Amino acid sequence: MSEQNPSEIPQPPQQSFGAAPASEGGPVVPAQPTFGEAPPPPHQTIGTAPDPVAPPAPAKKKGGVLRIVIGVVVLLVALGAFYFFNRNDATKAKTGDCLAGTSTTELKAENLKIVDCTSADATFKVVQRVDDKLSTESDASCTDPATLYVFWSGKQGEKGTVLCLAAAGK
Repeated sequence: MSEQNPSEIPQPPQQSFGAAPASEGGPVVPAQPTFGEAPPPPHQTIGTAPDPVAPPAPAKKKGGVLRIVIGVVVLLVALGAFYFFNRNDATKAKTGDCLAGTSTTELKAENLKIVDCTSADATFKVVQRVDDKLSTESDASCTDPATLYVFWSGKQGEKGTVLCLAAAGK
């Protein structure tokens, strides 16, 4: 055999551990880490961050505004009904108003109502109204000489309203 120079002996191409062989025109595969090295970072698109999972928004309380609107409507209806049924209440009578509904011997607030003075039902005419009087002060409160009947309305022991009444002129 002839002696050959060791540099002239054909040698197979050498590969480093974890590196992909370089091939002509083939894809380049990144090298795998060697023992003791950190792995490469995961593949990310530059300029974007991963989307964190947002917690679900708390459920909105449905019907809050609707409940308020319904409450206001119910309140207005109740006030309207109260006014409607008490609009002719005798305790709201003013001087010059006429009342109907009871006899002169039983002057009771629940039986009296305000009516037009031209009405056939008009029994009494208010000639004077005095507020903030006790029932014991009612007779002395009426100073109009046309007064024939005295009507006091209120709670016993508290101040109320005195209506000084005359017979309604038909």
